[in-house]
Amino acid sequence: MNYFKASLGFVIFMVFTGVSQIEAKPKLEEWNVETLGRETFASHPNYPTLRLPLRVAGAGGPLILDWAPAPHGKNIFVLSYVAGEIGSSDRVKVIRAMVVDVARSNILTDQIFSYVDPLDASAKKGPQPKWNWTHENLLINKTDSAKPVQVSLRSELREESVSKAKSK
Repeated sequence: MNYFKASLGFVIFMVFTGVSQIEAKPKLEEWNVETLGRETFASHPNYPTLRLPLRVAGAGGPLILDWAPAPHGKNIFVLSYVAGEIGSSDRVKVIRAMVVDVARSNILTDQIFSYVDPLDASAKKGPQPKWNWTHENLLINKTDSAKPVQVSLRSELREESVSKAKSK
């Protein structure tokens, strides 16, 4: 997902739902990031039931970058944030993206979105994870040889897989 697709998804969301920009996309400066012990959380006054745990990596994080509707998910939003900087001589800024079902106050996944140069955020560093959105799923192909992550965007599919897992 690139910024253009996220912005386009937001515009489509606004047009079809009639929701104003203020209601649909809260101001980034209104996000509250708090650290309690070793854990860091993000919250927003527009979403009082959401308390999102942020994964911090190294120095320089976390910093909220964006909150936008997912391309193909009703009530599904993506919180993008800087997790921090890693590396010693060749520093890399880690950008994570958390996919959230706001209707159910449920985190669907929190994965690395990109690795960028700390001095130039437009400069990608190294292999990048690939995020592929469909109407029913999000497939994330990681940079290592790990198995891709598949996330269901349809609530009835998520509920069915949860109930199957509980019955086993």
